[in-house]
Formats: sequence, structure tokens, C-alpha cells
Amino acid sequence: MRIPLRQGRNFEARDTEKSPLICLVNESFARRLFPGESALGKVLLRGPNADIKFEIVGIVGDVKSTGLTAPPPDEIYFRIRQFARNLTFIVVRTDGDPAALRPLVHSTVIDLDRSQPIALFQTLETSLAQALGAQRVAAWLTVVFAAVALLLSAVGLYSVLAHAVTQRTSEIGIRTALGAKRQQVVALVLRSGLKLVAVGLVLGLAAAAGAARLIQTLLYYVQPLDPLIYSAVTVLFTLIAIVACLLPSLRASRIDPIIALRAE
Repeated sequence: MRIPLRQGRNFEARDTEKSPLICLVNESFARRLFPGESALGKVLLRGPNADIKFEIVGIVGDVKSTGLTAPPPDEIYFRIRQFARNLTFIVVRTDGDPAALRPLVHSTVIDLDRSQPIALFQTLETSLAQALGAQRVAAWLTVVFAAVALLLSAVGLYSVLAHAVTQRTSEIGIRTALGAKRQQVVALVLRSGLKLVAVGLVLGLAAAAGAARLIQTLLYYVQPLDPLIYSAVTVLFTLIAIVACLLPSLRASRIDPIIALRAE
């Protein structure tokens, strides 16, 4: 499973049913039961009379075995030869197609014990897909709503800027009549539009940073303040703003000064 060993040692061949009983614990368990000190060498008591002693010989990394959105639970690992259970899971790693191992695993178990029932065969990808089913549906819905919001933002931005240009028709006509060039008119409209967008981005990113902490437990491999995501959003909305500003500004630069002044 590639669970990392943080302290101590792992299970070894010398750990048999005749040797002293040992166990491993995960980091969450060690921090909770032994805060500020090492868990190595400590003894855990099991059994109805608490007379079965297991010495902690290693500390391993946490595993989210109860769900990707839930915190890692406290876990204790026992040597199967020292603490056998009725239900056992066998994990097999392969470089090829995991599903192709099913007949081999079945035949191997039957060769060892023909009476041993096999209840379930499942690949890690399938297990992960099942665990993330609800989150993936929510993620796709979020993507759809985000795309709609992005489209509405672009249309709304364009509409506001186009209306602002219409209100400044006379001003633009006067500027053109006094010798303002097309590039200057375009730059004027772009500057006014991008200033509004800059203010909106600052306020929007600040609000997003505050709201992201509320959904921190729902994020997987994504930090609430991921600079890459915030940079991508800033670049994306800046490009949309430039396009939304450019179209009205080009239209404004083509306004005939005579028509603009006559409208005034």
C-alpha cells in the first residue's frame, strides 16, 4: 500500500506467534494518545481483561480509510500471525491491468485453502470512484454553474461597457473633432473599463478566499488559497475583460464626430 514508515520499524519475519506481540500505529493515533512524546515502546492492552500486551514498534503515515473528505481515523496495525481476524483483505499491486489479476488471485487462494470463500474483488480505481461518486457529481454541477456564471459575467460586462460608451458618444465625438486619434479613443475606453474590472477582481478574490475556508473539508488535493488557481482565475477574467472592453472601444473609435455632435 506504500504507507510510509515515519518512526521505528516495520513488521519483520521474526515477528511470529511465538515472539513478543507488537503493533504499529498511525500518526493521528500517536499524537492523540501520546502528545509531546514518542509512542515507540509504549504498550497497548487488548482483550476483555486487558491482559494482552502489544508493544508499539513503529509509527506509519495516516491513511484516509473512512473517506477522502473525512479526517484520518486512529489506526492500529497488527501482525496477522499474532492477531488473526475472520475477515481478511489481500492487496495486490501490479504494473498491468488490475482486473486481469482476478483469476490468478482466486486460483492462488483456492490452492492455499479450497474452503476459503472469496467475497469481493475490486480494483483501487473502482473503490476510489465509488468513494468520489457524490463529489464528482457535485464537481460537474459546479463546473456547469461556473461556466454559466462566466458566460453571464462576460455578457454583463460587455453590456455595461457598451452602454457606458453610448452615454459618452458626445464626449467621444468632441474628442475626435479636437484631433483625438482612434488609438487614443480605444485606450480611453479600455482604461475606464479595466479599472472597473480590476476593482471587481480584487473584491471577488478577497471574497473567494474567505469563502474557500468554509469548504476546506470538501477539497481534495486542492488548498483553499492555491496561488495557481487564483492566478488562473485572474488571467481568465482579465482576458475576458479585455475582449469585452475592446469591442465597445473599437465601435466608439468609429463614431463620426458630426453625428455625435448632432446627437448632442
